[in-house]
Amino acid sequence: MSKKLRRGTQFVDQTVQGALVWRVVRYWFLSLFMVGSLTLVGWLYVYPGIGKFVGQYAIMTTVMPVFVMALASAALLLPLALLDVIRFSNRIAGPMVRIRRAMQQLATEEFVDPLQFREGDFWQDFATHFNALRETVAASKRQQVGFERDIKHNGVLAPIVTVDPNATAGPSAVNNNAALIK
Repeated sequence: MSKKLRRGTQFVDQTVQGALVWRVVRYWFLSLFMVGSLTLVGWLYVYPGIGKFVGQYAIMTTVMPVFVMALASAALLLPLALLDVIRFSNRIAGPMVRIRRAMQQLATEEFVDPLQFREGDFWQDFATHFNALRETVAASKRQQVGFERDIKHNGVLAPIVTVDPNATAGPSAVNNNAALIK
């Protein structure tokens, strides 16, 4: 029963995941600017006066390796941060994409498989509620088909089937009344 569902694609919803990635990139540039600015201000206080900072090349040769290392570290960190955000946002966007597809399928097709999200995905309760809705729609479609068949063949309606919206999904949610309407 516990089959492992693997993600085929990490970037499934460009709108949501793209917005998150763009935010991370903006924060990365902002943090890079802040670290650079604070490093520069720190060096100005260590070696007081801007005249000394600009005028002496010996200080520049000391400062430049620090800036290069900070830039290299930040450049290595950005792809890791972006990958993490994409993988994390997939746990949010992936279930919503699956619910959207299942709802479209439910609106147009006779049968829809129950939704089951991956372990660790957000919105697990949506799958439970969707599956209950799927059962309700399926019962209504079966009832409609039965009514149409009975009216077409016999001129008589079939037993009235009601679905209790407060019941959980499954056979207990369907109540078959035995009264026939003639």
